[in-house]
Amino acid sequence: MLQIIDINTNTENLNEVEFLKDDFKKKLETTVKDGTVIIISNFPAVGNMAGKLDYLILLTLKKKIGNYLRLQQAGRNHYIDNFILLIKKIEEDKITSADNQYLHSDSSSFDYIESIKLYNKEFEDYFKKFDNIRCFTTYQITTKND
Repeated sequence: MLQIIDINTNTENLNEVEFLKDDFKKKLETTVKDGTVIIISNFPAVGNMAGKLDYLILLTLKKKIGNYLRLQQAGRNHYIDNFILLIKKIEEDKITSADNQYLHSDSSSFDYIESIKLYNKEFEDYFKKFDNIRCFTTYQITTKND
C-alpha cells in the first residue's frame, strides 16, 4: 500500500501540500505497491545551511518485485528505492531575469545551480547513515512576472 503522510502542515500551505499529495499519488500508484511518502513542511536547516526548506519529501520503497520508481535520464532508466526531494521557495519581486545558472536582480546575481549542489551534498552527508538515499533539490521561483 502506498501511504502519503504530511507533517507540520499549516493553513498557509495546506493547498500546496494537498496538491503534492495528490500528485505523488497519481504518479506513483501504478508502480509503487508498498511505500511511503512523507512531506515535511518547514524543515529545519541542517549543517551549514541558512534558513529552512519549505518542503522535505522522503520516499521509501520496500524492496519487492514489482514495487519500483523508475526515472529516465538521457534515455536510460534508473530505479530508485529511496530519495529525498528538497524544495526551497524563492518569492522575490526584485528578480529581473533568470537563465540556466543564475537569478538576476538589478544589483546582483544568485547562482542557484551551485546552491542546489550544496544542498544536495549537505543532505546526502546528513542522511548517509541511512540505506542508499539520494537527494534532489529544486527551487520554486516566483517573481512579479512569474
